[in-house]
Amino acid sequence: MEQLQDVTDYKRTLNALQASEEKFRSIINAAKNVAMVVTDLESVVEEFSPGAEAVFGYRREEIVGKHVAPLHHYSRLEEFPEHIERLKRQRDGFTMETELIRKSGESFPALFTLQPLFDNQGNLIGTLGVTVDISDLKETEEKLRLSESKFRGLVENANDIVFTTSQEGTFHFVSSNWENILGHSPDEEVIGKSVLDFVHPEDHPKLYFKTRELISQGSLEAEIEYRVKHKNGTWRWHASRLSLMERKASDPFILGIARDITERKHVEEALVKSEERFQKMLSVIPDMVSIHDQEMNIVYSNWKGLAGVPPEYQVLNTKCYRTYRGYDDICPDCRAKKVLETGESYKAELELPEGNWVDLRIIPMMDKDNQVELFVEWVRDITERKQMELALQKSRDELQRREEYLNTLLSNMPAVVYSYKKSYIIPGRHFNCR
Repeated sequence: MEQLQDVTDYKRTLNALQASEEKFRSIINAAKNVAMVVTDLESVVEEFSPGAEAVFGYRREEIVGKHVAPLHHYSRLEEFPEHIERLKRQRDGFTMETELIRKSGESFPALFTLQPLFDNQGNLIGTLGVTVDISDLKETEEKLRLSESKFRGLVENANDIVFTTSQEGTFHFVSSNWENILGHSPDEEVIGKSVLDFVHPEDHPKLYFKTRELISQGSLEAEIEYRVKHKNGTWRWHASRLSLMERKASDPFILGIARDITERKHVEEALVKSEERFQKMLSVIPDMVSIHDQEMNIVYSNWKGLAGVPPEYQVLNTKCYRTYRGYDDICPDCRAKKVLETGESYKAELELPEGNWVDLRIIPMMDKDNQVELFVEWVRDITERKQMELALQKSRDELQRREEYLNTLLSNMPAVVYSYKKSYIIPGRHFNCR
């Protein structure tokens, strides 16, 4: 009598095992850029994925059945037993960075994950090694490290201070040269403090509104000048360029580059004072003093004398011929054109079409290449003097005419001769008349 045995459960288990194996093999075959290597507990290769062929350079038939040692650096082989014991102990995989070897002998950095494989009874029967080539990642990291090192070197050796703040103005980072420029220790005296703790109180409002404008309008950058307190108590002028940056949308911050412009400010103040003295000096001169560029634009005028036009016409960077004389083109009697051509000064007394007389002096101002850059017109109204000279000349001419007339009369009179001799005696004096 034949004995029948129900193998339904067995078939189900077998089918599930086959499906699982097919699924596992599909995953291995699909991972083209990831190396998957299955080994037994003796580190002999049982499976070598297409991704492993691409990463290591071996064909599957070249490595299956052989020890996995050619894929690893010889110095790491002694760690294999420790890895097996670790898998048995913690029954879970682990990941590490290591150096692996291609068939060509080239070593490469890899992210290596070792997973345990168990049988149905939970016994460790082998390992699955998953390798990702991270050469590109390491190269990128090295470039980034060099870039950061270069950037930090530039920042720390630059004359400008680089800093970042929160939107509220709290310092998150300042370059180390802050201490050389302003005297404070960045880590101990600056980081975590408010920007306003270092800025002159009079400059607080403009700095506040400038940063608010930067944040609210999403501007790319903003520039501002303000005073910063040195540790020794003095105030230094800084010009900062601020940019709104984002690590992520919810975490914007402000990047600033600040340059010490104190010396420039001192020069500007000295120039302002010099300009004021210059203006005062020329303002007391009654003559017209006007400085023009090559296009006949007025770059300076004391608005005196012939330049004394109504206030609404006293506008710089307008044409001299239009402002002073109401012409639409260069004055027909303009002498400045020749000065611009020759670079030589001009001096003359001229009668203008309007009937006025002027003492005109045109003085060229040369640039570093000895070319005429500007010219000065110094014009003195000499009409009154000329009128007096003309009147005097007229009087002289009249006197000469009369003298000539008198001489004519005398020359035409008949000659009369008187002769007598008589002595006159006056006490204290004695003379003869003849």
